[in-house]
Amino acid sequence: MEEHVKVEDISKLDWRSDRNVRALEGKKASLIEREAQGRARLAELEEIVRKGEASLVQVRAAILLDQEADETAEAVQQRVSSCQQEMREIQADLQATQLARTKLEPTIEAAGSEARLRLAQLLQQPYRETAESLRAVIEKAVELNKVLHAIHALTVKQNLRSEISASPDLKPLSLLAAWNLLSAPNGSLSGELQYWNGYIDKIFMER
Repeated sequence: MEEHVKVEDISKLDWRSDRNVRALEGKKASLIEREAQGRARLAELEEIVRKGEASLVQVRAAILLDQEADETAEAVQQRVSSCQQEMREIQADLQATQLARTKLEPTIEAAGSEARLRLAQLLQQPYRETAESLRAVIEKAVELNKVLHAIHALTVKQNLRSEISASPDLKPLSLLAAWNLLSAPNGSLSGELQYWNGYIDKIFMER
């Protein structure tokens, strides 16, 4: 028996699992994380500088009053200056990170488009083959349907109703088991099936 693609196999396919797309998305995620860490550290440093500048005022006031301070003005100033230098470095890094993200976006979009195209190309053959297999199955079903119509028609033509009604085992023969959505009693295909056949011919027509 010919093996056909299964629904669960199709469901597993995802262009986002493409190796190149995943690598680029990973790089983007690392840039986002780097930016988040930089902003968090920047907020910490801003708080340290704010407190340091306030402490510097207190130290200088103590000096003016000839009072002892917990630390020297030079120590406080050095701490503030060190934090401000680190802040400048972080701000420069944030600008670079944002620029890198901006430049990365078109690359990610291009990689995504290529991955989607590859997926579409991968789906083309099983789509056509499955449609052809479905048509073959339906054609077989139509032949079986015609047999059902013929049997039922013969019971009517030969006036077997009384004999069939008298035997419970024969009762199914009194009912039409054929499906008119496949074919009519005269053997012609249903309108829906004729339309579908034409539609399949059209969408898979060689271009």
